[in-house]
Amino acid sequence: MNKLYARGSEWRKWDLHIHTPNTAKNDQFGTNSWNAYISKLEENDDIAVLGITDYFCIENYNKLKKEQNEGRLRNKYLIPNVELRILPVTQRDTPINIHVLFNPEKVNILEREFFRKLKFSYRGADYSCIKSDLIELGRAYKNDPNLDEESAKKEGIGQFNVPFEKIREILEGNILDGEYIIGVSNSNKDGNSGIQHSSLAATREEIYRMSDFIFSGNPRDTTYFLGKGADSKRELLQKYGSIMPCITGSDAHSMNSINVFPKDRITWLKADPTFEGLKHTLIEPNERVFIGEEPEIFKRVIRNRTKYIKEINVNPVTGYNGHKGKWFEDVNIELNKELTAIIGNKGSGKSALSDITALCGNFYNPKSFSFLSKDKFRKGGLADCFEGQLTWESDVESKYNLNENPIEGATKNVKYLPQGDFETLTNEIEKAEAFQKEIEDVVFSHVKEEAKLGHNTFSDLIESQKSNADASIEFVASDLKDLNKSIIQLEKMLNPNYKAQIEGKIKQKTDELNALIKPLVVANPNTDTSIAQKSKELNDLLNSIRKNIEEKEKSLGITKEKLEKVSIEKNGIEKLKQSIELKEEEIKSFKTDFKNQLLKFDIDIEKVIHFQVDYSTLISAIKLKSEESEKLNKEINGSSEEKGLVKEIEEEKNKLAEESKKLDGPQKKYQKYLNDLKEWEKKKKIIEGNKETPDTLEYHKMVIDYLDNKLEGVIHKKREERLNCVDEIFEKKKSIISIYEQVKKGIDNKIEENKDLLTNYNINIEASLVLQNNFVSDFLKYISKNKLGSFFSKEGGTFRIQQIIDGKDFNNVEDVKSVLSLITEALFTDLRDDISGDKSRYIENQVDNINDFYNYLFGLEYIDYNYQLKLGEKVIEQLSPGERGALLLVFYLLLDKNDCPLILDQPEDNLDNHSVANVLVPFIKKAKQKRQIILVTHNPNLAVVADAEQIIWVNIDKEDKNKFEYTAGSIESKEINKHIVDVLEGAMPAFNKRKQKYYEN
Repeated sequence: MNKLYARGSEWRKWDLHIHTPNTAKNDQFGTNSWNAYISKLEENDDIAVLGITDYFCIENYNKLKKEQNEGRLRNKYLIPNVELRILPVTQRDTPINIHVLFNPEKVNILEREFFRKLKFSYRGADYSCIKSDLIELGRAYKNDPNLDEESAKKEGIGQFNVPFEKIREILEGNILDGEYIIGVSNSNKDGNSGIQHSSLAATREEIYRMSDFIFSGNPRDTTYFLGKGADSKRELLQKYGSIMPCITGSDAHSMNSINVFPKDRITWLKADPTFEGLKHTLIEPNERVFIGEEPEIFKRVIRNRTKYIKEINVNPVTGYNGHKGKWFEDVNIELNKELTAIIGNKGSGKSALSDITALCGNFYNPKSFSFLSKDKFRKGGLADCFEGQLTWESDVESKYNLNENPIEGATKNVKYLPQGDFETLTNEIEKAEAFQKEIEDVVFSHVKEEAKLGHNTFSDLIESQKSNADASIEFVASDLKDLNKSIIQLEKMLNPNYKAQIEGKIKQKTDELNALIKPLVVANPNTDTSIAQKSKELNDLLNSIRKNIEEKEKSLGITKEKLEKVSIEKNGIEKLKQSIELKEEEIKSFKTDFKNQLLKFDIDIEKVIHFQVDYSTLISAIKLKSEESEKLNKEINGSSEEKGLVKEIEEEKNKLAEESKKLDGPQKKYQKYLNDLKEWEKKKKIIEGNKETPDTLEYHKMVIDYLDNKLEGVIHKKREERLNCVDEIFEKKKSIISIYEQVKKGIDNKIEENKDLLTNYNINIEASLVLQNNFVSDFLKYISKNKLGSFFSKEGGTFRIQQIIDGKDFNNVEDVKSVLSLITEALFTDLRDDISGDKSRYIENQVDNINDFYNYLFGLEYIDYNYQLKLGEKVIEQLSPGERGALLLVFYLLLDKNDCPLILDQPEDNLDNHSVANVLVPFIKKAKQKRQIILVTHNPNLAVVADAEQIIWVNIDKEDKNKFEYTAGSIESKEINKHIVDVLEGAMPAFNKRKQKYYEN
């Protein structure tokens, strides 16, 4: 039996076209070179398999095999390669080169079954491909009976050109069927592509159809024969029946050409170094054959040595005497770097191996274990007796007692999806949140490292960014609230009732003005010189007193204006000081919140945020205004030490009254007229007022002019300022979506890269700002629906707001502002079609709490963050268990950027057959190209169609004290193949698609 390669199918260099000394047709090695030739091959450890090539014979293969049996070339697997020249010929008149590689185990029947049956006719005589016939053919060709044997054989081989049909006839349908592989050269000189004549096109196709692989390193040939070009796979299947790998060989004919490949196009095959391994590569040529410097897996492992498990070990603890069973003794399993499938019958220990691997990979969730659960292996102290260990490619070891758990929060070195967790996530609808979290873990891998901001989960990152955005929004909202208050006051002025009130006040002031009766003119008695002379002294005194009163009243007015201005300024400074004090407290609180977070990084927050307020200037200003106010109050009202203007005016008026009593009748009458006229002018001036003095005629006229000519412009400007605030708030919200969009872009790119696998699997991620579902109902709560307007009645209001928002993209700020403008318009213009006449409406008649309404509407509280994963048109909650399972696997296998080992425990149990075939299998094959995968399955068919590089068959022998036994190897290994069939209980027909991989006994 062939050697069992425990790590399964691995990449190795193969040279299937290497000649030996004494090659019958072309020997450049020279005489007595066999020992040097073998030594050269032994020095070169790189090549694992050699196709020992000679023309029409295997004599030199047998000679080399004998050397191997005597201890030479121990690390090489030798395959006999018979190089033939067949008809028809190429355009260069050269026979076509084909190679038949035979199973080394069948060489003992080749002379009888192949070489003797291979006939060539020359000058009416038939010769076979055996040494004696070839010598006779050579002598007949040279017509020289004295020609020595080797020369005669060489000449005979030179003439031995047989039709390809003859070779096919011999090989097919006899004892050799399945024991050979045919490769054809594709060069123009002596290869099948050299047949150019159109009449031989069918023959060329038949030769390709007969062949299993193409001897060529040309990248164009590789692309074509693997069916990677547009429609070329369909063409290949129609013409030749299958796709074919291209394989290169050194075609060495000299010592210097050993291990020298054309243009360094080295052939690597991922298979056991056996004839069965070679046959297996023909079934999976895309995944199993590589031509180039080295396969990508080598580079990937070197770059990520801490993410590839080299070996799993499970053993008893020191001192364990076996009293609780053998269980795990000397379990030392080397792992393949790509896909390892653990198979076995029910209860055979498959989950034991996956649980132990996950445990040693720091997977912390003991409730998820099936074998290492407290009700099974960890019951009764059994698990304490054993320990598991992972050895990574970096040679770092990770060891745990099987009753031990990693520290919660420890970095997980593997991703484990136990069967129980998979079933719970996909079958229980109430676990939608947990399912979403699993998806988000994959999504988080698409966030750039610098953009994760130190967070470990997607939800933590989003919550952190939301908190920052909300703080910024709150700052903008403060300005928005002030604007709203201002706009509310201005919009009230739009109401005709407001204008009517002002016009009423104008009428009232006009009536008051008209009601003033101007004193009747009294003649000045002082026009008479004699009378004036007589009263001059008294009149001068009275005029002097009046002038004093007038000056003091003027001074009083100015002083009162100063006092009012100082009081306003003082109040303003005090309010600003209070705002600064509040902000200071806010910053102190902010610093306290972040202090401990920064200490984690050994950063002193005082060196990051240095905030200092100096209130001395404000306090001095307030004090100065207080002193100024006190001084002005003294000037007006006086103090205990001195009189104020009010007292002085009062005294002057009393003095005027006393002195007026001294006047005679005409003089008294005239002085009374002057006093009355002064009083009338004063009252008239008070009623008329000016544009700065509220509740005066001129002020109200100014208001009417403002309403008629300026109000709408001011409101428009204020509304534009408010929309600028909306821009800022929207931008803050959009910053959160940018994280979602970054993730969406990464996922979308990955989906695009794998669109060939996802053709019928439409994954869509929505990342946008959206309108909350309850917006309409929340909006209408603010509206008095029994008041006339666009939103009149519950049905009408619902219809109107729905009409405004329909078709709008709330991920677009212009659409959002359009909605806000339309709502504003609808509140001031009745948009109902059945309304005639004046359609002007006013917000205060339709909204009870305008301030709260505006803050809600323009604060965009109703616009939410949307991150939604869809399968087709279905959201996660609408997916069936099978669809959820498939989606979860798509994310783990195809979209997850995490490259640590992935352990899947029987995922097929939760999928339908369609999902297994169309999701699980192709995606596993894709995923193993970027990470190590361990697949636990009770259905080996899954391991086979996914083309697992390594199969580990496990069993717990209950009759031998529960001893855990295992066998590891590749699918192409006959021993592993037998285990696969045994687990399937002989269900061989289930493997029609991959039947070539099995050996029916």
